[in-house]
Amino acid sequence: MRGEATIGGITVGGQPSRDELTSGRFRTVVNVRGAAEDGNDTAAMLSGSDVDYVHVPWTIDTVAPEDIDRMDDAIAGAEGGVLIHCAGGTRAAVAAAIIAAKRDGTGERGAMTAAAEAGYDVRGTPYGDFIRRYFTTNA
Repeated sequence: MRGEATIGGITVGGQPSRDELTSGRFRTVVNVRGAAEDGNDTAAMLSGSDVDYVHVPWTIDTVAPEDIDRMDDAIAGAEGGVLIHCAGGTRAAVAAAIIAAKRDGTGERGAMTAAAEAGYDVRGTPYGDFIRRYFTTNA
């Protein structure tokens, strides 16, 4: 899977293949891609499987703190591997970094560091701005 990394025990990356989704690595899959995004066929690939599937579509122009909170709630009690994915990995990494930083209490700085260490340095980008706003309004 393109851009695969782990943040706070959550695997993140771009659009996975059918084999990656059904390999048994993941018990819960969160897809942040919009239904109309080209190649977004995760729901169809998981249909009939025992993988828990959650769809929380967002882009940097539409994301709200509630989207992150919905993802956090969806994976809070997950047993087994968790994957958050988007098309290329950045949205997934931002979500996982915020969730991990919320859980460990490291806030904005922790989220920025976690994303960068996973290969997604979003400082100075709209994604970094969202992380800052998230922790400013949800502290």
